[in-house]
Amino acid sequence: MSSTGTEPPVGDHRFDLVTLRFGIHGGGADPAATRHLDAVLDALPEDALRPAWAHMSLRMVDWAIRHFAPSDVEHWLDLAEQRLD
Repeated sequence: MSSTGTEPPVGDHRFDLVTLRFGIHGGGADPAATRHLDAVLDALPEDALRPAWAHMSLRMVDWAIRHFAPSDVEHWLDLAEQRLD
């Protein structure tokens, strides 16, 4: 953890798992692999998962807003909202 306890440190494998989950969203990944990855993410501590999920959500939604159609923005918002309350 970082010194603040709110951000994943550089090289944190848990952040890589979140990045992978965003990478396979809607990309034709095997549904069993997606379910398995979701189960792994479910087991992560909230203080590691939430900041990583929020970061990737903001990153992907921002990219979609800047470069793609509104339907693409919705695509990323749908995934982002799965783990943000």
